[in-house]
Amino acid sequence: MAEVGRELLSETPSLLWLTALAVVLLFHCSHLLRMRGEPRWYHCAHVVMLLGMLYMFAGVAFSLPLVPPRAWTLVFVATSAAIVSWILIKLVRGRPLKKLWAVALIQQVAMIYMWAPMQVWLPLLTYGFVLYFSVEIIAWLTNAYSKLEPLAAAEAHIRHAGGSLEPRSIFGDVCMTIMAASMAYMFVAMQLMAPTARRPQQVAEDRLEARSDSAPVPQQARSATQPPRRAPEVRASRGEESYKIAAGDTLWSIAGRVYGHARLWDRIAKANPDLNPYHLRVGQVITLPERLPEAKP
Repeated sequence: MAEVGRELLSETPSLLWLTALAVVLLFHCSHLLRMRGEPRWYHCAHVVMLLGMLYMFAGVAFSLPLVPPRAWTLVFVATSAAIVSWILIKLVRGRPLKKLWAVALIQQVAMIYMWAPMQVWLPLLTYGFVLYFSVEIIAWLTNAYSKLEPLAAAEAHIRHAGGSLEPRSIFGDVCMTIMAASMAYMFVAMQLMAPTARRPQQVAEDRLEARSDSAPVPQQARSATQPPRRAPEVRASRGEESYKIAAGDTLWSIAGRVYGHARLWDRIAKANPDLNPYHLRVGQVITLPERLPEAKP
């Protein structure tokens, strides 16, 4: 299943998604600049969401140096908090609330989950998001959201340099469909690549075995003098290798150098069950699995 997930996030499909999402980003940026009030903030939330998706597709497929996932998490926590605050203010003041804010909030929460460490991912929750975004796709394609009081309805006759701006359009619905489809696609691919859940007893046994098999590693880590980005040192047991985390390292970049492609990062994650893929510490020593034939570039 992990191989399927890696193929879904390989260069060709990722390039297609990046191109489509870039077009959608331009669409939302144009609305962001031309609109006022609630519509502007609504499109601002989507712009942030699109930047996160573009960065994730590019980072996984092309081994780009990733912005720390915690930073993205904080961004989407902030946007979610802002939306919740706006909804509460509207409710407390008894003002009409545009129902699409609820849709925007779900999207931002989904982005928080997407950037969370994969060890905490739950297949049931992941595929729940996939189901939700599948419903979104159908809703945008059938124009069902027009019944939810579109945010820009009150702004439909805003004047700008290009004339009257019509917020509802077929192209707009297609752009929103692409956003929902990209979210569902990423959730499926990442879940297929996620480490398989294991029982606590098995985890404890693996930790005990790892400590007994890698006793020399701490001393090796203390005496290591290799500069950042140097090739990993070969271990004497099991044909495995050990690697000392350097500044700027991610599992994506390490997998790209060791196995020839960043999509094989989950192989490293599975070999290090106690490792948080999204929070590597400089100087930390990790185990690299044996380079299997299919993992070679």
